Amino acid sequence: MKASLSSIKKIGLNKLLLILLAGVALIVIAAPMEDRGEKNETVKQEETLVVTEETYEELLEKRLTEVLSCVEGVGKTKVMITMKATGEKIVLKETPYTRSETSEIDSEGGSRDVKELSQSDTAVYIEGSDGSRTPYVVQETNPRIEGVIVIAEGGSDIYTVKEIIEAVSALFDVPSHKIKVMKMKEGAS
Repeated sequence: MKASLSSIKKIGLNKLLLILLAGVALIVIAAPMEDRGEKNETVKQEETLVVTEETYEELLEKRLTEVLSCVEGVGKTKVMITMKATGEKIVLKETPYTRSETSEIDSEGGSRDVKELSQSDTAVYIEGSDGSRTPYVVQETNPRIEGVIVIAEGGSDIYTVKEIIEAVSALFDVPSHKIKVMKMKEGAS
């Protein structure tokens, strides 16, 4: 008991109370954070549902239209994106191999070494509770963009066209000759 009182005196009662208050404050702050995390999970699930209802291409067109419309001088926009290839799902595969080595010596004193290696690929599957089997996907790639057309109210201004092309090229890694910017006709929306 005497040792603990002397260590409290060394730390100081004020510092000990300060540490205790900081611990209580952390507990109070952490409790509402858990609720926020649950709300974020709900939002993420809703976003996932939206992506599955729209195609990847439509989602990119919508987002690019929204972003470009916010840029000064661009005005209202319509965007069309074409894809070069569809996305790809890469499945986890087991690749077991067998190896055998044989040394043979014939009756005349000659020797021969035979080495065999065989390998096979087998996809790894996940079994659902209903007994269904689906391949285990380790990576999913998005479709590659072939070209982009942007129709904008500010499509006649050379500086605006240059800015749009640079923005699209930076976002989608599409070469500038695959991006076409045109002026939107009067009354179109």
